[in-house]
Amino acid sequence: MVKLAVESTDRSLVVALFGPGDTILAPLYHAWSQPLYFVEAQEASTVRLIPQQAVLDACNASPAFTRSVLRQFSYDEWLLMDRLHSLAFHVLAKRVAQVLLNLAAMLGQLDNNRVRLGLRLTQEELAELAGARRETLSTVLQDLREEDILDIRYARIDIKNYEKLVELAGKQPLPFLQRSVTGPIEK
Repeated sequence: MVKLAVESTDRSLVVALFGPGDTILAPLYHAWSQPLYFVEAQEASTVRLIPQQAVLDACNASPAFTRSVLRQFSYDEWLLMDRLHSLAFHVLAKRVAQVLLNLAAMLGQLDNNRVRLGLRLTQEELAELAGARRETLSTVLQDLREEDILDIRYARIDIKNYEKLVELAGKQPLPFLQRSVTGPIEK
């Protein structure tokens, strides 16, 4: 698991989480004077860096490779626009629900009619993913606990009522995050 985040001098905002086999595209043509983002492993990870010239040479040699690169750029831009849309137009509870559904789609394990996230996640990390401060997130999590949607303890989050979380999020998890698991995640 690897996170991509934008940063300022005293804060950062997680833009995306990447899992096995995912591709992170850095700007190919621009050498920015100040780093705008960073990539950080959330667990033991192997990241392979491909030099700019190698990518450009492969694009020149293979139209199929060029299409794949363009498809990835398109996906990355869509992901950024979806993130901006969420931050600009959704209340925090809805953003938290969407983040949890997407994490469940990527990492969820069905266990006694609950979806356990296969990742220990602190409130600070969840706040970053939802674009909020930890103190504000704490109130939302307490509300979700009281509504019997989540069970939260020791940096572990269990989704007790998946359907209600989908209702709060207003949509299903992003389809390209889905992996083959059994249980409510595939409904």
